[in-house]
Amino acid sequence: MKQTVRIRKTSKKAILLTAVLLTTMITIAAVTATQNQKQNINPLIYQTILLGTNPPTNQPILAKADETWNDTIISTTNTTINKEIILNGNLTIADGGILTLTNVTLRVNCTTNGEHRIEVQNNGTLYINGSSIITALDPSYSFLFWVQSGSTFR
Repeated sequence: MKQTVRIRKTSKKAILLTAVLLTTMITIAAVTATQNQKQNINPLIYQTILLGTNPPTNQPILAKADETWNDTIISTTNTTINKEIILNGNLTIADGGILTLTNVTLRVNCTTNGEHRIEVQNNGTLYINGSSIITALDPSYSFLFWVQSGSTFR
């Protein structure tokens, strides 16, 4: 879809080229966003890259994951293996709780600094094995990681 912009004769070629490029970018962004919505990928990323606009601030990032955890309290023995997990709340390993993560990527989804935390309480245990990674989903925002005395963290 081409659009013609009528403006002063001296800059008509430059404006026409800009209008054609902008229309092409909007078309690409719309097609890409539609395709990626089917794959559950955030279209705001494409809006930012292709259209040069900023996504709204303090919006959770949508990402693919095997599991999504909200506020979670581990009070028994739990083992998670080979998973991608998005944490949309706090993760607490309580007294007597044991959480073992093996080859797990755990991404903490904060929209402000310190919004969520991972806490290993007294007598709680967190084992991080294999190539497990605990990181922020959006590196612009940090999360809290507390390991209390009397707990086990390896």
